[in-house]
Amino acid sequence: MNKQTISSAQVAIICATKDRPDKIRNLLESLARLKSQPNQILIADGGHNLKSLVKRFAGRINVSCFYCPEPGQILQRNYAHLMLHQDIRLVLHLDDDITLEPASLEKALHHWNWLTSETGKPLVGMAFNVVNLPRKKDNLLRRLAIMRVEPMGRVWSSGFASPHVPVPDGVGEIRETSWLVGGATLWSRNALATPHPLSFATRWAVCEDVIFSYPFSHKNRLVVCGDAVAHHNDSYVHHSFAKSMFYGKSQVVMRYVLVGSNTDLSKLAFFWSNGLHMFGYLACAVLVNKNALGTGIGMMLGLMKVLFAQFTGRCHIDLARDLAQ
Repeated sequence: MNKQTISSAQVAIICATKDRPDKIRNLLESLARLKSQPNQILIADGGHNLKSLVKRFAGRINVSCFYCPEPGQILQRNYAHLMLHQDIRLVLHLDDDITLEPASLEKALHHWNWLTSETGKPLVGMAFNVVNLPRKKDNLLRRLAIMRVEPMGRVWSSGFASPHVPVPDGVGEIRETSWLVGGATLWSRNALATPHPLSFATRWAVCEDVIFSYPFSHKNRLVVCGDAVAHHNDSYVHHSFAKSMFYGKSQVVMRYVLVGSNTDLSKLAFFWSNGLHMFGYLACAVLVNKNALGTGIGMMLGLMKVLFAQFTGRCHIDLARDLAQ
């Protein structure tokens, strides 16, 4: 290792959360078991109710909790960045439903230091290997809709990002990727100095991780570390019809933000992809799953909104702002 070697004393962990004390308790228990302890663990609380819980861990780990003036995942993370100590060089963003294996941070740092000693594009981000996420498979509709899941970690011209975790070969593998998941990724502090395009209130930060990370891939290196094992601990539930509509609309609008922000992606491919995706949900609602109807209708509304913006010249970022209303 050279003089640029980074130790856990130069690492901070940030978790933005709201009204999920059980998730935070599980996360902090896993962080207390880490073999290499970070310098800071910051809980950015948007619900203003976690200080008493976090205080119970204060004697075991270097954790602090603070209340954020504005709720929202991106805004809470941005606020937490202001609390970082001067000597912090890497920041691990974690969702509140993630837990880490005891050796995960130690192994991530080992690979980070090894990779940064190599010549070539600078390393700015490393995702942890979330091993229990379901694996998706390609099918005819995905191929037609420019939404393939293989190869992993690719951002297609339509704006669809194929998943990059879990790493198929697991232990020891370093996988190159074009984007990084938002809730289990180690970032260089320099990269986080870049303002997030969605630094305003949002009700659902879908695609925010791709929107932020993809532009870095053109001149920098993004990887997934198979050795840095993490687990996702959330349960998927059926949403109300209204919420399904909102989620369908949001994913279309946010993917349009991604395509509109990157000239190497294609708006034509975006409309083709999301149109087929919408029809897939509507067909599923008719034939199999009535819960898909809300998502399909929401996607239809999102496409109409985007088309209108195309004709009127309205900025794609403004469409994202509208989702918070």
